[in-house]
Amino acid sequence: MGGNKEWNPYFEEKTFTRFEEEKFPKNHQHFCHECGGCSSRNSFGETICYYSDDHYMKNELINWAEWLKNEIGFDSFRLDNLKDMRWDFAKEFADHFRDNTFMVGEFWHGDDRILEEFIDHSQINLFNFPLYYSIKEMCMDPFFPVQSLEGVSKENRVNFLSNHDIEREERDFNRDAIITNKELGYAYILFQDNPAVIYWNDYYYSGLKVAGRDYEIFVQD
Repeated sequence: MGGNKEWNPYFEEKTFTRFEEEKFPKNHQHFCHECGGCSSRNSFGETICYYSDDHYMKNELINWAEWLKNEIGFDSFRLDNLKDMRWDFAKEFADHFRDNTFMVGEFWHGDDRILEEFIDHSQINLFNFPLYYSIKEMCMDPFFPVQSLEGVSKENRVNFLSNHDIEREERDFNRDAIITNKELGYAYILFQDNPAVIYWNDYYYSGLKVAGRDYEIFVQD
């Protein structure tokens, strides 16, 4: 994301696909144009995909991630919007860093079966959207059967209650946000075996920070 606009003959409109940097130049030819290996169509024309470019995008994105690790000091990666990436690309990217890098991906889907299929293919940890939606229902329904949460899958999942997409001032009126009793949800995910994300806004500004206590947490912006 973030390139300059150029005419894209595959979409017959302008897309933000022109990148002129010296070490990793790319244009509309390097991004998805209905290759059949991915399911996304977006107005940017920037679905991460490789099809006939001799793995140029895959190799250069891996090189870029290597630079982030070796030169900048990154020790983990959050892979955004995995639904818009080919599964084989995500797996090959993860395989390159699997031995020494924690990795979690955002595959925004509430169906456990879909996430399990992706995990089985890629072996990438995913944010636990099915559990999130169940906890949202629990926090907002006083008659919710809490024991049903135990039926939500837990392998290779990172639990969370919010993120920068769920809570925005100008996006869909926060229709996905937990707006009541969120502390009940945090009480649940912090005592699970899976890693738990604490949303920075909840921790610093919404009164959920506990003074004088030491927790090992991952604060996500």
